[in-house]
Amino acid sequence: MSQKTILWDFDGTVALHLGWGTTMMTVIDEMVQNHDISIHDIRPRMRSGYYDPVIYPWHEPEKAHPELSSPAVWWQYMDMNLKMVFEDLGFNSDMSCKLAQRTHELYIDAKRYKVFPNTIETLRRLKDGGWRHAILSNHIPELPDIADKLGFSDVITECFTSALTGYEKPNITAFKYALEYIDYPEICFMVGDSITADVKGAINAGIEPILIHTEPAPSDEIKNYCKTIDDIENILRKYDV
Repeated sequence: MSQKTILWDFDGTVALHLGWGTTMMTVIDEMVQNHDISIHDIRPRMRSGYYDPVIYPWHEPEKAHPELSSPAVWWQYMDMNLKMVFEDLGFNSDMSCKLAQRTHELYIDAKRYKVFPNTIETLRRLKDGGWRHAILSNHIPELPDIADKLGFSDVITECFTSALTGYEKPNITAFKYALEYIDYPEICFMVGDSITADVKGAINAGIEPILIHTEPAPSDEIKNYCKTIDDIENILRKYDV
């Protein structure tokens, strides 16, 4: 068992993806000529509360979704909902199906993700210093493969994605699932860019959080904050680890 472990969020923390709305906008621009749809038409439809009932698992993290915990079933569910959004934007059923499938294809393409500067080098240096790294992310089923293609395979030992575990952060079970799998390390940190999912979720699970990239407000009372990953080793030294 590794006595020192860091759980890393993925999107917005170690790598960056443009997200669902921008991907859908890219697909419309690619496949539809002379349309009048903008990103401002798409983004509200991807937010919590726009549709009733809620259609995206990450909008209700308090609810487990083990029934979606396989790539085929998860994507069947997402493709159906993406098709619904495209239909809501005014496309017919056949075109909406094609747009949804193309969105699916682009979202799993590792070339559309960008690793933040100095990330893999920092993780490798920490690994050499005795740290075990695992990814814990609200993400798609293909995340382990995407992480490998982006160069994380040498520094990450496990990759937990909510699409396969059935639990979205900040649900405490998402953290417990990872902790149980890695055999409850003596020292554990959670690094992420979300105050709700990563910081508050980690605190509830008894894990020390580190906020990265998202500048907190004074009212957030964030104890550990990194503007970039270059600062993380200084934070770890505060804990004499």
